Amino acid sequence: MLETASRFHALRGQWLSIQGREVEAAEAFRRAVAAAPRDRASRYRLTQTLRSLGRDEEADAELEWIAQADRLQEISRLFHPDSPDAELLDEA
Repeated sequence: MLETASRFHALRGQWLSIQGREVEAAEAFRRAVAAAPRDRASRYRLTQTLRSLGRDEEADAELEWIAQADRLQEISRLFHPDSPDAELLDEA
């Protein structure tokens, strides 16, 4: 159910962005991220949208989340290279 909600909001955000409705697009991407916090694509699109709105501090916070997730993924692989958890982090 959450995956479906995330996809809906992500697609809605893309459509709104194409329409030039960036404020509404940012809200749609936020809802997509809320429904699926590990969805990097939606989080990245949120970052791009926030930047286009001049909301750089918020965009930086989202980019920091992505960077931390990348670091955690690398650490997980170092300690457990064959672990299914490492594969799950890849999907994050």
